[in-house]
Amino acid sequence: MPTIDEHGRIIQQTKTMNVKIPKGIAEGQQIRLSGQGLPGINGGTSGDLYLKIRFHEQPDLYVKNKKDVCQTIDIFPWQAVLGGKTVVSTIGGKLQINLPANSQSGKSIRLKGKGIPAKDAGDLYLNIRIVVPAVENEADRAAWEQLSAHFAACRETGVTQNKEWTL
Repeated sequence: MPTIDEHGRIIQQTKTMNVKIPKGIAEGQQIRLSGQGLPGINGGTSGDLYLKIRFHEQPDLYVKNKKDVCQTIDIFPWQAVLGGKTVVSTIGGKLQINLPANSQSGKSIRLKGKGIPAKDAGDLYLNIRIVVPAVENEADRAAWEQLSAHFAACRETGVTQNKEWTL
């Protein structure tokens, strides 16, 4: 943060501040911190400091239409098949959702009004990505082999209850 030293030169000084970011603020908007700017001339009051809002990009999270949030969530294969309650971390905090049974990678779950908060709040779209855990021991391998054997008939005949499901 710029400040003026005893000789009247502008120098950079580090100052840590806690700033409350208002809900629904958009990228490019400014926050004014009254009296936190450069000191006034001849002992006058300090000016204001303006913070310009910039969002840090995250690979699995983006905003579209300035109010809808799209976020990728990772789920395990058994969660995809069985569905149920799960907790996801969102920009608004942790949120418990009901994952539908037979969820597919690439499909989205829409949560109305859970996007960017504003007068007309946006929606949150959770894009599903199924992740397969690594086989770390013999018990893991045996479980996967048992599952494979159970569904062997489906693979051989090409018959599945869910036409989108492929092995």
